[in-house]
Amino acid sequence: MASQRRELALDIAIAAVVFAGSLALLAGDSGVDTRDLDPLGVLLAALASLPLIAWRREPLVVFAITATASAALSAFDYP
Repeated sequence: MASQRRELALDIAIAAVVFAGSLALLAGDSGVDTRDLDPLGVLLAALASLPLIAWRREPLVVFAITATASAALSAFDYP
């Protein structure tokens, strides 16, 4: 039980760091003409990172969600 809690805490920390990093990259000036960060970008960044919390339980579902959100970020011309 304690091991599961540690794993969950680690997964939450990883997802939070990835989400924060994604927001920083999306908000930063890439020097390329791309779309500015807006609520849609934040939502897509959340969908591309926060499901990592569940990767141990549902890896294929997490992959599908994060890959789709990442592709949408690219399709909507975010940096």
